[in-house]
Amino acid sequence: MPSIHVKSKSNTQLLHHCLNPEMQLAYRWHQPLFRTSRLLLAPAAIGRHAGPCRIRFSPSNHLRLKSTSTSPSPDEKELVLARTWLKTFTQHKIPRSIGELAFSRSSGPGGQNVNKVNSKATLRVPIRKLEVFVPPIFIQGLKQNPRYLANNDSEVVISSDSSRSQSANVDDCYQKLYDAIVNSTAIPGETSDAQKERVKKLSQSYNEKRLKEKRKASSKKASRKGGFSDY
Repeated sequence: MPSIHVKSKSNTQLLHHCLNPEMQLAYRWHQPLFRTSRLLLAPAAIGRHAGPCRIRFSPSNHLRLKSTSTSPSPDEKELVLARTWLKTFTQHKIPRSIGELAFSRSSGPGGQNVNKVNSKATLRVPIRKLEVFVPPIFIQGLKQNPRYLANNDSEVVISSDSSRSQSANVDDCYQKLYDAIVNSTAIPGETSDAQKERVKKLSQSYNEKRLKEKRKASSKKASRKGGFSDY
C-alpha cells in the first residue's frame, strides 16, 4: 500500500475527502495543532482521489489534552452571591411543604413501642423545588453526593429514627436537609486586604530571592569561563 505526505493543497483536500463528517469537523478546528504524519491509500484510490484510506495523526508538542469537568469552577461573582445567601439561610427558611413525608416503624430507640408506632420519618424533596431558593453552586454539590439522592438523582431522600417521637424525627429530617445543603460545597472565605498585602509581600520576597540566586549562579558560571580560581 503506497503512502504520500499531505503537504500540497490538493493533498489536503484529499485528506479532507477521506475523513468522515466527525473527523472533518475535528480537523477544521484543530488543523494548526496536528501534523499529518502519513496518508495511506489503496492503489486504486490514488488516481481518482476516493476510496478507503487510513490516516495516522500524531499530536504536536503544543497540543495538551485536558479532562473536562461536568461541574465548572465557580467564578468570583457566584462565590459572592453564595456567601451572601449562606449568611442569611437558616433551617427555618426551608418550607415545610417542600417535600413529602412518610412514616414507618422505627428500628431505633423506642422501648416497647418500637414495633408498634410509625415514628420513623422519611422526607422526599424534588431537586427542582430546591432550585427555586438554593443557589446553583449548592445544587451542583448536592447532586454529587450520592448519600441522599434517589429516583435517578432527581430527589433528595432523608430519613430519621433517632427519637421515639414522630415530630422530633420530622424536625431531624429538615435539620439533615439543611446540613446537606450548606455542607454540599465548600465556599472559600473572602480574602481580606491584610491577607492580600501579605501574599503580595511574600511574592515579592520570593522573586527577590530567586533573582539573587540566579545572579549568584550566573556570576559563578562567568568566573569559571574567565579562568578565575579561588586558589
